[in-house]
Amino acid sequence: MSGTDPHLVSRAAELRAEFDLSFAASHEVSRAKGDSFLEIKVGDGVFALRLAEIAGLFSDRKITPIPSAAPALLGVASFRGMITPVYGLEAFFEKPINRGARWLAVSAVAQVALAFTGLIGHTQRSPGDALPSPPGQQAQKFTRHFLPIGDHLRPIVDLEAIVAEIRSFSTNSTPVGNSK
Repeated sequence: MSGTDPHLVSRAAELRAEFDLSFAASHEVSRAKGDSFLEIKVGDGVFALRLAEIAGLFSDRKITPIPSAAPALLGVASFRGMITPVYGLEAFFEKPINRGARWLAVSAVAQVALAFTGLIGHTQRSPGDALPSPPGQQAQKFTRHFLPIGDHLRPIVDLEAIVAEIRSFSTNSTPVGNSK
């Protein structure tokens, strides 16, 4: 076997060092560039979801149904060894609940997963790009801001408001997803 090319050995070492440094870079540096969003499909609508507000994104997880007074509760699933309740995101936007939703986002603020039907893409935006309530659009309980993406304004999912609603299910007489 002939000796290895010193140029290849050197280049491999450079690539390893560059890879390692990419994990050591400060989170603040990436934060200065702006906010990251996922464009997601919820029922027949398209929304934006702040990447910083989710702890994980999963697809094709088995959801075990459980009985509940809250129609939005699809069941439970296991994430990193934790049994987590899974709620259909459609219920919060008064859309028919898709019990076969493929995508699950685990909230970063509470051990709750939200199911949605499609992942369209990822976008990076400047810190001031989110609009409070553009002309012709009205903020709702679970979307308080809008994000311009291409020619569209995508409502930004307010995960904190959704988690607060989920926490209130036990005291709320009309849980989200009720057809009343």
